Amino acid sequence: MDKMKAYRDRIDKLDDIILSALEERFSIAEEVGVWKKRQGLPLQDVKREEEIYDRISAYRHSDVLKKVYATVLAESRRLQA
Repeated sequence: MDKMKAYRDRIDKLDDIILSALEERFSIAEEVGVWKKRQGLPLQDVKREEEIYDRISAYRHSDVLKKVYATVLAESRRLQA
């Protein structure tokens, strides 16, 4: 059971890092939304999203990460609106 606790402790630490990074990302997305509105730009930048997905392709679990990022990007656009 000590091994399981060690795994869970590591996962908890990583979750804290991920959640903190997502909070920061979403805050920046809100700022980007304000800027895009002032510039008259559309919320969705397909080229930028393709660049992100291309970067994700380099990771071992890219299929799963692309699914996660589909949600991250959709929520970022929602926050920009």
